[in-house]
Amino acid sequence: MKKAFVCLCLLIMGMVLAACSSSVNGANKQELKKADQAAYNFIVAQVEGDHKLFKKVLIKDAQGILEAGRHANPGFEKEVGERYQIKRYSRHFDENKLYYYLRFYRPNHGEDDYMNVLFVKDDDGNWKSTDIRGIDESEMKKAMGDEEPVTVHKYKGDGADE
Repeated sequence: MKKAFVCLCLLIMGMVLAACSSSVNGANKQELKKADQAAYNFIVAQVEGDHKLFKKVLIKDAQGILEAGRHANPGFEKEVGERYQIKRYSRHFDENKLYYYLRFYRPNHGEDDYMNVLFVKDDDGNWKSTDIRGIDESEMKKAMGDEEPVTVHKYKGDGADE
């Protein structure tokens, strides 16, 4: 009888731990989705030159050069279509930092652009880039080490195999 009670207690504890773990993982998945959306919005802001959108995806300290009402290339998001790639490095997720490698087509230049970008979670829980120009390759490599990224979106269309 004692063994059955101990086994039952262990089984219940295991189920409780599993439930807690899955809810934490679910919360993490939601946070990653929010960060991935911020990375996509960063691409759109870059392509369209949309300063209103930049204000939503940049930390306050990185907004110095933005002009109210500036939107240089409205509609370019449609021209980009699926011609963008987002890779996420989440080694520093617990520190509220996510690193992204972004590749995207720039219709106004007729070529792809590549950026390494650091996103941090602000006080309101929003993911924002630390710089409008991204970060340099050496900073990215130092932060990521040998971590393999997760491909959030694969580049599709002209130049996809490059």
